[in-house]
Amino acid sequence: MFAICGKRPKGDSVLSARRWRTASSQTLAQVVCPLGSFRSARALSSSSAPAVDLNSTSPDGAGWTSYEDNTALINGVTSRAFVVCAA
Repeated sequence: MFAICGKRPKGDSVLSARRWRTASSQTLAQVVCPLGSFRSARALSSSSAPAVDLNSTSPDGAGWTSYEDNTALINGVTSRAFVVCAA
């Protein structure tokens, strides 16, 4: 895990989409900024299990899309996509 620290520009907001996954499934987490306000984005998983992985995470128009695979027999794992939107 890593963090980038600094002052957020006044008026910017952070939006997120959180998705709960069941065992042996793939989940989509997608979040979008208002048109013209997208700055940056990332995705993360609540699991450290080797059988749970982000299989793709990328910009998608004015937001971010992330797919996560859970090939383990683990329920209750969450994935989350975040975007930073300009004021």
